[in-house]
Amino acid sequence: GLKGTGGTIDIGTFIVFKNNGTGLLVDAKGPPATTFALNSSGGSVDTTSGTAIDLDPLTVGMTIGSVIATGGASGIIFDGVAGTFTVTGATNISGMADAGISAINTNAGTFNFNTVTVNNVLSTGGGIGWASGTLNVTGLA
Repeated sequence: GLKGTGGTIDIGTFIVFKNNGTGLLVDAKGPPATTFALNSSGGSVDTTSGTAIDLDPLTVGMTIGSVIATGGASGIIFDGVAGTFTVTGATNISGMADAGISAINTNAGTFNFNTVTVNNVLSTGGGIGWASGTLNVTGLA
């Protein structure tokens, strides 16, 4: 994960596979708090027993091909995120303790998802918990 990181990173196309932990973690709230921007042009995040993506707070210009999260707290967490976050392919989330996709506190960004499947039937989690930011979903499966 990226904690206390400042500046801008363009990671291009990336692939993350993670078991028992967060796949992509960015924590710029500190201490000390930093100003950080993260950009990507493609890739995927696949986690088991952990959150796939946890962004808190930063500016993004991210495009990702797919996100898979099985088990854990939440599949995707946005907290204080600005910019544009896009998943062009499928987002599949299952078995979460909390919401499959969660936008908490103050988000100023635009969040675009193609097909989204959240299956938390066998857990205590919900579907999509949205406090702020613009959410666009092409299809719910």
